Amino acid sequence: MWQLVAKIAKKLSEALSPVSGTEDADAAVALILRQTNESFDVLLVKRAKNPGDPWSGQTALPGGKREPNDKDLKHTVTRETLEETNINLENRCRFLGTMSIQLSN
Repeated sequence: MWQLVAKIAKKLSEALSPVSGTEDADAAVALILRQTNESFDVLLVKRAKNPGDPWSGQTALPGGKREPNDKDLKHTVTRETLEETNINLENRCRFLGTMSIQLSN
């Protein structure tokens, strides 16, 4: 099974840009994979319903908006994921890379 994990991590790393700390975006999300038997689960969150929030009630990847105190987007996604899921990405997680900026509607 570890061979499958290594193969997927290698493929993702090849498709992503290295984490540099200089990414210029206003938000960040995490793609969290958990190995289960012969496959993987993807962690999604259901956003709370809030009339003033355009993403209210949507299903999404954990993450969110960059705060002024965030030193970089890795800090943003780590903080937001911890707030939303109580998962600390600094513990037992690998940052494989970043995608190009994707604009939301």
